[in-house]
Amino acid sequence: MPIASTSSLRTTTTAALLLLAALYWLLCHRYTGIWHDAVIYNLMAAQRLHPAAYAHDLFFSFGSQGSYSLYTPLFARLVDLFGIELANRLVVLGGAALWISALTLLARGMHAHAVPIFVAVLTTVVLQTSYSLNGHTFVLNENFATARSLAFPLALFAIAFDNAGRAGMGAVSALLATAMHPLLGIWSLLVGISRRLPDRWLIAVGALLFILLSLAVLSGVSPSFQVMDALWEARVRQKALDVFAGDWGQLATDRILFWVAACWAGGRFGAARNRRIYLVVALLSAWAVLLSQICSYWFPVSLIMQVQPWRVLWLAVVLGVFALSDSAWQLFTTHRRDIYWLLLAAVLLFTLRTHCGLILLALLVLDAAGLFLALGKAGFMQRKLVRYLPATVAVIMMPSCLLMLQMDGLAIGNPWFVEYPLIKGLAFGGGGLIFAFWAWLATRRWGAQSIVVCSVPLLIFVLLFWDAAFPATRRHGGRFFTGG
Repeated sequence: MPIASTSSLRTTTTAALLLLAALYWLLCHRYTGIWHDAVIYNLMAAQRLHPAAYAHDLFFSFGSQGSYSLYTPLFARLVDLFGIELANRLVVLGGAALWISALTLLARGMHAHAVPIFVAVLTTVVLQTSYSLNGHTFVLNENFATARSLAFPLALFAIAFDNAGRAGMGAVSALLATAMHPLLGIWSLLVGISRRLPDRWLIAVGALLFILLSLAVLSGVSPSFQVMDALWEARVRQKALDVFAGDWGQLATDRILFWVAACWAGGRFGAARNRRIYLVVALLSAWAVLLSQICSYWFPVSLIMQVQPWRVLWLAVVLGVFALSDSAWQLFTTHRRDIYWLLLAAVLLFTLRTHCGLILLALLVLDAAGLFLALGKAGFMQRKLVRYLPATVAVIMMPSCLLMLQMDGLAIGNPWFVEYPLIKGLAFGGGGLIFAFWAWLATRRWGAQSIVVCSVPLLIFVLLFWDAAFPATRRHGGRFFTGG
């Protein structure tokens, strides 16, 4: 059921969060010009503005994805008004502002305390993990202009509005997100519909859709439901990195398991009012990945391969972050005597991250089997052992944890300072503790005001030097236009 916002954040605290999030986003995702998919979107905008120049271009001979997106005419208009370079920057910055606002709105509607709100929003803002099936192509917080720059925040606004009981605004936002990018925005609509279905109906509808799809493929009712032509399939498998699920070892199995399990954890340990949405996203993600694998390995149905249902994983990543921060906060505040287990789980997941999906899934299975409940019922001496053992293991693993933070710092190339990778890892890669500190500070007397006063000049300074595009990527713009 939709719920009303329970957040008690004051206006100044919210302003502090928004400014911190903007500062983190600009530091971690500096603008690098027109590259990746931005090249294609700029090409489609150029074709819309100068159709004669592209009349015989093979790329547009059989239509293009720009015909199915509201983004193409919108972006073309921006290019016409401001020029291609400024238009790209405006889309990236505007998309980031909407993204941060949507995250904050959703977090305030789901959490009642500043700590999980700050941790969820700031962690999602700095995160640049892949949500692709094989972990290659697409990441959150892209620093180039595409339809995704606007579709992501619009879809998140839809979920936030619906979660706050404003279903009409949620539906409008979901439709706008779908119009911007059908493959991404449609999932905000499906989440809204799924939340209103009883559990049994939700599972039954998923199974029924599989049956109907199988019947459509077997009957050949439409060319869209037929298996791809062998030559077409071979070309796509050869050229596209994430359309088809890779073989074992290529499929990002552990990453997918981690985010689905994170949503499951939120459905188990998160605040009661949020559990339903976490479980809905986990179930939709599981169905989508299963369908993607079936079609990738055995029945490459043309419609399914083009729709790419695995794209729902972007939502699993975002809600997974929210679910983990929610669960950690609930366990911390309601089961402080068992904080040792929470510490051990966090250290295990962080240091053994290459298998964190399997580890988190295993922990949830053990919890479902009642193992931790059985340990809690042990005798007095055994209970002391049960408490101190996980804390001891966590302390032993701390050096490895610090090394992983240092590696995170080395991997973060966008923040300008290059020395002291451990500090970079703590500030940008480690996340939770520093973000929890900002939440604590923002709720102190004069704390939020201090953050706002300090963040504004820093934000202006960072924004002035945010553009780090190479000359080669700057030259892309002129190539799309006649005489360029």
